[in-house]
Amino acid sequence: METKRLEYRRQSKYYSVTTATIFVIFAKHTGEEVGEIIIANTGEITYEIELAYAGRGYATEALGFAKKFAEDKGLKPFLRIRPKNEASKKVARRNSFKRVSLFEKFEIWRCDEVEMG
Repeated sequence: METKRLEYRRQSKYYSVTTATIFVIFAKHTGEEVGEIIIANTGEITYEIELAYAGRGYATEALGFAKKFAEDKGLKPFLRIRPKNEASKKVARRNSFKRVSLFEKFEIWRCDEVEMG
């Protein structure tokens, strides 16, 4: 995985935070864009991997990269995962995130707290 840092533009209709760091994810061997990962000023990390590249480890590697980036900035990284999104839960677990809160539409996952039962 290789990344390229992009500047966040506030007028974006996609992101509701005031500041974020966005990295585009590229395949190592082809240089093709395979997704993006976003670290918000709140510590929330979101990512998206192109379907053709799913299951190849890009999300796991990108989340590890983003987790370290957030922690280096003094943020406490967390994820919001839909309850039925088992693939994202696996990616989270591989990066030492644990579920800490459960809501109707999403779960909160963090690295620094005890998992709920």
